[in-house]
Amino acid sequence: METKKQRANTRRIETSKKILIYCDIMTTTSTIAAFIVALTGVEMTGLAEIVVALIGLSAAAHSLYYYKAKCENMAKYGQKDKITMSGEDNQLWGG
Repeated sequence: METKKQRANTRRIETSKKILIYCDIMTTTSTIAAFIVALTGVEMTGLAEIVVALIGLSAAAHSLYYYKAKCENMAKYGQKDKITMSGEDNQLWGG
């Protein structure tokens, strides 16, 4: 049986990080599978489309994760008023 102190010391993985890991695993495994299928010479039109879609999903997951991290860092350092959804006044990317 865990005590409250032991539960407080265990670190939970954030949901956004779980999504990022899941997307990366799916993209990697499907890309490896596509290479194997391509080497065997089997028809792979459907698999190629799935791989492209998973690469896009992984890119979207990474961009949202980095945006979330940027906002958290800005809030941590007292710049909450600079957090916007528009890219016009993006301080970190030089925009």
